[in-house]
Amino acid sequence: MQDKNIDMVFRKEITDTIYDNNKIIYRYILKGESKAVTKNTNQYEIMIGTKLPSFSLKSIDGNVVTSDELLGKPLVINMWFTTCAPCIAEMPELNKIKADALNKEVQFFAVTYENNEKVTQFLEKKTFDFTHLVDAKDYCETFTNQFPINIFVNRNGIITDIKGGMPLIYDSKLKKITDKVNPKNFIKALEEIK
Repeated sequence: MQDKNIDMVFRKEITDTIYDNNKIIYRYILKGESKAVTKNTNQYEIMIGTKLPSFSLKSIDGNVVTSDELLGKPLVINMWFTTCAPCIAEMPELNKIKADALNKEVQFFAVTYENNEKVTQFLEKKTFDFTHLVDAKDYCETFTNQFPINIFVNRNGIITDIKGGMPLIYDSKLKKITDKVNPKNFIKALEEIK
């Protein structure tokens, strides 16, 4: 019997598939998420296959970037904010993915509702190598109020996938969750837009 006062939903997510002789072994994690996260996930599914909502946003260097000028190349949009622990945890992996020569055609943008000053101060301490678009509260709310999310857009401006933050890795030897993330689902979604 489920307590109606509990605001959690649990679901399993396959993180790895291992083929061993005549066996297939699935590794999975059990994800607990609030009903608000589930609602956002359902909203993402509706947006997949649709045109990226248009935008005209300022970068931290003061330039205006529009969604129309980004057509023709694959695009990844990471939505984040400066005090979001899961956002910060995935930044080293996001930087590696962006730096990979195989991804040189892909445009990588980080979008936040926070102002230029706050983002600039954060970037003085932490490396996050995406092009940063700030003061984008209304645009962020088009997609989510749960951060981080990663939006994958093909050359034609169509959203092909929306993923939440990369899951943290569990170290079975130490029997604890590490501060490292598993980029497997992110990379799979990235491959779909190239």
